[in-house]
Amino acid sequence: MSIIISPLFTDARGALGGVVIYKACGQVRMRTKPFSFRDKKSDKQIAQRQKLKNCLGMYRVLTPFFACSWRLKAKDLVMNGCNLFIKENIHNFNSEGNPIDWANLKVTGGTSPFSGDWQVEQTSPGMLTLRWNTGGIPVSALDDLLQIGVYGYEDEDEDRKVLFRLSSVRAVREEGECTFAIPANRDTVQLYACFKNLYSGAYTDSVYLGEW
Repeated sequence: MSIIISPLFTDARGALGGVVIYKACGQVRMRTKPFSFRDKKSDKQIAQRQKLKNCLGMYRVLTPFFACSWRLKAKDLVMNGCNLFIKENIHNFNSEGNPIDWANLKVTGGTSPFSGDWQVEQTSPGMLTLRWNTGGIPVSALDDLLQIGVYGYEDEDEDRKVLFRLSSVRAVREEGECTFAIPANRDTVQLYACFKNLYSGAYTDSVYLGEW
């Protein structure tokens, strides 16, 4: 990769022969395209492309609320939010489709931990209570808003699952716990939780609350 500093290329972008010119972090950059591929249809490469396709497919079903967290985390990096999501999650995919382990799926581009100590339990039929440690929380994070992510059918007439935010949840970090209804769905759902800062909009890492 080369960085171009000539004023002649200030707004240049696109492809010229085997060279791609693009802009990143305020700099115009140049890279070459490969002219040939070896074994491009080998079983290993086909499986790798399917793995990438499946990881990208998961990013595409994130609703804007969760996709925004990856764009925020990538704003100072030489990659976009989608590429960062793939970098953080591709190890958890294979050629089969869904994540290998739902518990290892990172649904938010977090910049801080959710909590060092948390637990979730079903306290009554159809209801879950999430509790977390409030010790040592900085004043700026006391008003962080709890967010519950649901991987399932957002609407009854939807034909594919998406990862959406459960809008009925109302809790802030200093409260230490929240009880909410398991969302009604025509299939089991995967649940995640994170906090979003009220002032900066920054997200914490997500945690997996299980399949319900």
